[in-house]
Amino acid sequence: MLRKRSKYVVYAVIGAAAFLLIYGTDALHVTFDWWILNGYIEDDIIQHYAGWMAFRASDWSFPLGLAGNLGYPEGIAITFTDSLPLVSIFFKCLSGILPQTFQFFGLYVLFCFMMQGLFAGLLMESFTKKKWGIYGAVVLFVCSPILVERAFRHTALASQWLILAALYLYFQSKKSGKLPWGFLALQVLCVGLHPYFVPMVCGILAAWTLERLCKGKEGEWKRTAAFFMGNLAVVLLAGYGIGVFGSGVSGTAGGFGYYSMNLNALWNPVSIGVESWSALLPGLSQTAGNYDGFNYLGMGVLLFGAFGLGRLAVGLVREKRLREFLGQYRGLLLFLGFCVLFAWSNVITLNGTTLFTIPLPEKVQELCSVFRASGRMFWPVYELLFLLACLTAIRLPKRIGIGAMAVLLTLQLYDLSPALIEKHGSIDAAHIEPGSYRADFFLSEDWSQLLEAYDRVELLNYHHDYSLAALLMKHGVKSNILPANRGDFDRAKERCREMTLALYEGQRMEEGVLYLAKDPILAEQLSWNLHEDLAAYKLGGYTAFGRRKEAVTAEEAHFSQKPGHFSAIEEGSPDWMYLRGAKENEILLPATTVLEWELSRAEALSLGGERAEIAGTELYSNENIRNYFYVQCEGIEDMEKWEHAADIELICP
Repeated sequence: MLRKRSKYVVYAVIGAAAFLLIYGTDALHVTFDWWILNGYIEDDIIQHYAGWMAFRASDWSFPLGLAGNLGYPEGIAITFTDSLPLVSIFFKCLSGILPQTFQFFGLYVLFCFMMQGLFAGLLMESFTKKKWGIYGAVVLFVCSPILVERAFRHTALASQWLILAALYLYFQSKKSGKLPWGFLALQVLCVGLHPYFVPMVCGILAAWTLERLCKGKEGEWKRTAAFFMGNLAVVLLAGYGIGVFGSGVSGTAGGFGYYSMNLNALWNPVSIGVESWSALLPGLSQTAGNYDGFNYLGMGVLLFGAFGLGRLAVGLVREKRLREFLGQYRGLLLFLGFCVLFAWSNVITLNGTTLFTIPLPEKVQELCSVFRASGRMFWPVYELLFLLACLTAIRLPKRIGIGAMAVLLTLQLYDLSPALIEKHGSIDAAHIEPGSYRADFFLSEDWSQLLEAYDRVELLNYHHDYSLAALLMKHGVKSNILPANRGDFDRAKERCREMTLALYEGQRMEEGVLYLAKDPILAEQLSWNLHEDLAAYKLGGYTAFGRRKEAVTAEEAHFSQKPGHFSAIEEGSPDWMYLRGAKENEILLPATTVLEWELSRAEALSLGGERAEIAGTELYSNENIRNYFYVQCEGIEDMEKWEHAADIELICP
């Protein structure tokens, strides 16, 4: 028994060794968070950290994964900040003995590599007893490109050992004929770590269920169906308890068909944040969102996997016994086919070209958008291709097999070496640079001073700013900021609008509340009705308004816009290239909540005594720039004067 357990330790140790060789130890220092605050390839890890800090500082509530300090006053479920709810709950229970600054992301990714090694070893044991083959396969799995690519960029998605665990349970149950009770625990883990693993693990279980039902053994189908339904019930209960399902939370989001897998993904060594994943293959072009469908196999797995698939194809033609054998896995094969099709999505791309788009009914599009990053759904197929490549080498005669496994490993690791070397310095290099955008937050004495003086921060412009969210949570300040992937965004925007208009119309600012305007034009407009006891500060790209505090010594902001006057956009400004051409007698005004409100009740514009009647307005939106209002006017004599005006007044009835 001791010897049996020791090999499991070896599998996990191989995973730990891979982590340390690739990333070093910097990420394991739990009080070192600069590398997180500086972002890792993208800013997502800042979002994850902000969610954890908010959750840790919030009171316990139900659902258990609710962070009340973010998305104030309703709070947000940290499953939508990808903050690993189960891990966060565990460490929140220990919060009293943890240091004030505590990040667990390095520890968790180390754990993922260890679990990847453990379940890779267990999965291989289902097919072979050759130790050299199992250990070689473990090395291959813990250096999986999709694992290394997701680690720290999308930390929760490094939990790919859940797929290996599901495959292990599937094959073990096929051999033993027993119910795979471990799936019940896996469902809770999937929901509590990252919901994207739920359809993958449930799909493998559905394949097992279908195959067992097709056997048609008397009395078995009820038990099998009940087991499957029980698993679905566990998913729902766990989701409800953690906060995946909640009032106002939309399960859908745009992006299905955009974040898909390119047809070249298996041999395209291109991803975001890494120059190249291959020392042997050139990078290929892809469409914009295909980066999230990264599924490069590596040269070793490509060659041995292709050889293995070729042998299978020949065997299927020649051997009836092989066809009958694979028929036992019809459910799994059906699920894998579904994974491939879903990963490709309805937008089929090859290199940088969209070959065609399959129109989907609106309801189907919405349903698919629950898992909009469809390229990830290829992962179960990906893991089985790794398994096939390993078995192709292992099942050769012993001496040839050992040599083949050595070739497979050498070729794979050499091919991936550019990316692995680049990753080795990725944590060490992630420090805040003085003068950078993030330095304006995390190295600013003015921000620290303000956040010590106020208890709550209200954003007047709805937007995602992960760095601001992290800054606020480091200071333990509640905020309505909503740095989440899913949520009641319409309600959040409406609340910001209501608050902005109330302040514009002269409502007193709450004591202890700091109001932030990201838009400098909106900030100018709000300054028109500031009371004498209020102060405004410009810092970190924001304008902050609040009751004047003696403890705050930061320099106060100054405004130049004449109260009640609005500026038109000039031709040739940076935004001009994104705008449609103005029609005759049409004036462009930068859109703000204040201007929208004033336009809704205005009947005319005035400039230097000249009056122009408003004939209509059109809001123009473009993701590259701010929003603008096209205001169609009547009675303008000198259009050039209006186009460059900085003091346009709105006349209300």
